[in-house]
Amino acid sequence: MGEEAGGARDAIGGRMLRVTDGSVERNIADYYDQESPERSGWDRDDIMVARRDAFIATLHAEGRLRLLEIGCGTGADLSPFSEAGFAIAVGIDLSRESARIARSRGGEAMCASLFALPFATSALDGIWTMSTLMHVPDERWDAMAQELMRVTTAGSPIAIGVWGSGGDIDANGVKHHDRYLPKRTFYRRSDENLQRRLQVVGTIEHFDTTRYGPDTYQYAVVRTRPAPTTRPDTR
Repeated sequence: MGEEAGGARDAIGGRMLRVTDGSVERNIADYYDQESPERSGWDRDDIMVARRDAFIATLHAEGRLRLLEIGCGTGADLSPFSEAGFAIAVGIDLSRESARIARSRGGEAMCASLFALPFATSALDGIWTMSTLMHVPDERWDAMAQELMRVTTAGSPIAIGVWGSGGDIDANGVKHHDRYLPKRTFYRRSDENLQRRLQVVGTIEHFDTTRYGPDTYQYAVVRTRPAPTTRPDTR
């Protein structure tokens, strides 16, 4: 990490990188370090590509040219973002191996935690995060939300995609069918619970769900509000 991530850090005026020491984050990083070589060959489906293209168009139409991807993985979205004419398009991921592969595909990626984003206050105009916030425990959601608000200008769009519970109650726990150890912990929330939590970040501009067999994928675009001086509690 260090030197190779320095370009993004200097360009945005961010803080020093660090990954927080929560056990959930350590487990996620270890898991994706093992699985990321397989993920490098995965393609986005047409639905996700259309969402990504629409988000890019929105950012350009509003003159928002500083974009962060949280949970960039191996660069499936970061590579197109890097070619979309943004002044800054940078990704972070807990997995060092994922970030390394994303850089090899032409993206600017670094290893960092979403609880300690390595960017200055109001340094960004938009955030894209797919299949990442479902790993955030309920008790840490507000801390995460405040950090997203801190690094973005007020009114910035944040596109969020997560696997949902597919029902009226949450479905949280370890994914026992994972092929690698340690197994991942998921917090798959109901539509109602997720929307309530998204309102901590800002105004929900769009929300929809897509069925993939028995699973449900939730997608939202939220407009940020200024970061509060005290943290709200949604527990």
